Amino acid sequence: MALLIEGSGTLIHDDMDARQPEVSAASTIPDDRLVRVYIKIRDAKKAKVKAHDAEVAVLDGQLKSISIELLRRTQERHNKGITTDFGTVYIAETLKTSCADWGVFYEWIQKTPNGFEFLEQRIKSGSVQSYMAKNAGALPPGVNVFREIEARVRKPSTKAKNLVADSEKF
Repeated sequence: MALLIEGSGTLIHDDMDARQPEVSAASTIPDDRLVRVYIKIRDAKKAKVKAHDAEVAVLDGQLKSISIELLRRTQERHNKGITTDFGTVYIAETLKTSCADWGVFYEWIQKTPNGFEFLEQRIKSGSVQSYMAKNAGALPPGVNVFREIEARVRKPSTKAKNLVADSEKF
């Protein structure tokens, strides 16, 4: 799919590498047109994702219903599974955990040999950012920070839209 930027004769293709945009073609296009096209593409993507998500939700519901029925049949027959010419159904159990009391659990972790193995390793970015702000940009020991810079686009507010519409009248 290609998108023609109005009045420019420039095509932006969906197979362009997002990391290496064709700067030469886009560099001659005015800012307002690039922003307008960006928002149109983003809105079109959002609509497609929403439609896709709705279709997938229907399929997920159908799969869930069939899975529940197969589980019911397996349990009713006191089997560990069902084998057919089209595939095999087997019963699987997944253990899911949550913490009822972080204070008690953390105290137990500290006292237990290898207790920290009960936790996933992830650093909370917001806490690091707050620490850096309070400590002149210094990082907590053993922490690395990677920054990603991107241009983000937002739609104008209603007030800004009215100003643009009024200015286009002249």
